[in-house]
Amino acid sequence: MGELVELLTRIRDAVAEHGAEEACRAMTETFIPKLKGNTPVLTSALQASERRDSMTGGGTRVSIVVSTHLPLYASFREHGGDIVPKHTFIDKRTGEEKLGYLHWPGGPFTRFVHQQGSWYMRRTDEWAQEALQAPARAAIDKIIADAGG
Repeated sequence: MGELVELLTRIRDAVAEHGAEEACRAMTETFIPKLKGNTPVLTSALQASERRDSMTGGGTRVSIVVSTHLPLYASFREHGGDIVPKHTFIDKRTGEEKLGYLHWPGGPFTRFVHQQGSWYMRRTDEWAQEALQAPARAAIDKIIADAGG
């Protein structure tokens, strides 16, 4: 009986010391590639900005923050929206103030662009609800095995 108590104590201590951190790390290593795979790509800048920013806590409670450093663009790609120019100009023929044009290299001149939402974060979150349990369980199983369990 004493050996069992000793084994369970070692397992408890190992899980309390490293369990949540290792599980979160394993989940992040699974989550970020999936997130990047779902992220809409034009220049890849949004994908490149998605990463683990911070990890806080320890023992049985750890939080990891995964974010993008292009939050306005990420929100626009997720939810969609309208782009209109901020500037106006005076029409030389009529003297009226008019809304300016949107333009970019190689692109058309227009006064309005509507972007449909891609819902890539929603798709990734739906996938993660079940898929992240496996890497977390594998990390905990490894800690238990390393503790002698």
